[in-house]
Amino acid sequence: MPDKVALITGASGGIGRATSFLAAQSGFTVGVQFHRHGDRAELIASRIRQRGGSAFTLRADLTVTDDVYEMFATADRHGDLAAFVNNAGAIGERSRGMKIDLARFQNSLSINLVAPFSCIKAAITSMLGHGAGGSIVNVSSFSVVTGGAKNHVDYAAAKAGLESLTRGFATEMEGTGIRVNTVSPGSVATGMWRGVGCAARRRIRAGIPARRFAMPSEIATAIVWLILPESRHVNGQIIRVDGGRTAPP
Repeated sequence: MPDKVALITGASGGIGRATSFLAAQSGFTVGVQFHRHGDRAELIASRIRQRGGSAFTLRADLTVTDDVYEMFATADRHGDLAAFVNNAGAIGERSRGMKIDLARFQNSLSINLVAPFSCIKAAITSMLGHGAGGSIVNVSSFSVVTGGAKNHVDYAAAKAGLESLTRGFATEMEGTGIRVNTVSPGSVATGMWRGVGCAARRRIRAGIPARRFAMPSEIATAIVWLILPESRHVNGQIIRVDGGRTAPP
């Protein structure tokens, strides 16, 4: 029987790293995608193998269509694609919307919406090819709720689009056994928070009932649940893992 492959983009850090380890523990052969941090990706794959799991790395610039197709072709050589986690993304410096120029806005859409769109299509093609269905999990952001006000309206707009793609593709995949869902984290203790001042962090924590940021492993738990058979009746959903956060950024 072919291995069940879980391909995870942006897997070399933060949420992606935690998801890679948990997916491997759940029995998947893990494809650890990276763009620039190959050393980190290789370390993650090596640690998975040391723990008795199976993993491989893939370098791809997800804004380049040929790279996306080659990435999925490589994953297919390792087994049947059972799960795809659309985790890669990038966020610019905190800025009011009126100060964000068109070049930055278009770049954010390219990385955080257009590239994930290409990946969803390629993942579906792969899953349809082996006929066993599969699960796609997109990773959104609490910024969709706030609109990214005073921070990054470009990033928020892209993630809102990703949530719309989730609902659209989930409906279009009716009868194929392919599910599409989104996990939308709140504030997570990852490298994305470098450069954010202590005062801003305190304001955000004040709006979280637990008074703390989530750990990457807590987001990974939600993601991996959505790629397991136990969640097979969950489809087209936006699952917010934000600790009940209500405060604006």
